[in-house]
Amino acid sequence: GREKPGSPFGGLGFGFDPQQAAGPGEDVGGVTRESVRAAKLAEFRACAEGQEGSMYYLALQPIYDTEGKAIAAEVLVRARNGSDSAPYEDVVDLCSPGAEAEVQEVYARWKVHEIAVWTLQALRQNPVLQELPNGLFSNLRPVDISPKSKIYQMMAAHLRKLASEDPDGFALLLKLVHLEVTEDQAPPDDMAEGLEAWRALGFKLSYDDTVGVLAAEALEKPGASKNHHTTLALGAEGLLDHFTWVKADMEWAGLTIFLSHPCYDKKPEIKAQVLAKARDEDLVYVPCDKELRCTGRSHSELCAEFATWALHVISRGRGICIELSVCQTDPNNALALSRLRGLGLDIFGKQKGSFCFQGGPTGAKAFEPSVLARAAMHVEPPAS
Repeated sequence: GREKPGSPFGGLGFGFDPQQAAGPGEDVGGVTRESVRAAKLAEFRACAEGQEGSMYYLALQPIYDTEGKAIAAEVLVRARNGSDSAPYEDVVDLCSPGAEAEVQEVYARWKVHEIAVWTLQALRQNPVLQELPNGLFSNLRPVDISPKSKIYQMMAAHLRKLASEDPDGFALLLKLVHLEVTEDQAPPDDMAEGLEAWRALGFKLSYDDTVGVLAAEALEKPGASKNHHTTLALGAEGLLDHFTWVKADMEWAGLTIFLSHPCYDKKPEIKAQVLAKARDEDLVYVPCDKELRCTGRSHSELCAEFATWALHVISRGRGICIELSVCQTDPNNALALSRLRGLGLDIFGKQKGSFCFQGGPTGAKAFEPSVLARAAMHVEPPAS
């Protein structure tokens, strides 16, 4: 069995065993691992069918340009559990390549619904979202890229039907929906063929959660899941050509470059210590348990790695989305921005048209489409 999950995750996972996890004298009734799994699958199935009242729902996290204007949004799954948090463990189990056939079927239907049904419905019911110049981003895992995958085959069939029955909807979907290839799985052998196949369907693609090689080494933690989207991997011949946007991972950006990761951004004492170490000693420190750990890397060399990568991506005509709120008046951010400018990368100046931020004025919050359309699209950016 698993330990009881906690913050920041909002799921139990399909393998959670309440009987084994129960503390002394704690009565969980007749709830078992099997009943947990059945309940979770039923809720995902309801979400995939667009039923109201499912525990799981889809929401949009805004993406802002350097002037604080919303230009896109990412589709995220949330759980109605009192905190509207991400049901991380549930999604991991749902999309596991080794899951049972029943689970894989539910996952495929849920993912096709998210990408091609829910997004189109959100755009039509909230026309202001159609004004987002870079549209909506929806995640797709590497194993699902293969033309042999159940999701690809379901999607191809769905699009053929949509093009025949609703050509306007078909055009709107492919104009505004990007597919974001995630970093949590090794690429399949037919990755290049799969990327071409999805592009042939009409989708634009983005590359999720890139991390620098030096940064990945500095941040490596025992037992942590591997990020397969390193700058080295993205440098493989022809790979970047498939993508319109490339995302810089929050760990990379927040812990090693801009020094304002959400895990300590609201803790002034820790944040000041991290800044002092980077400014005075040119060393990057990261939180580890209740202390700060020296990564052994200088802030200057990590900024140089980021700048070299970013300038290359920009030179190829691709946009960069930094998965972090970055503000010119934040002292930690200001140090990084200054060092990057010295390396020829001016995020809020010369190259500002190539950058956007997932976070910005509304931070990590994800909104239901009607709420985003009504309010969050018009949030004023912080003074800079």
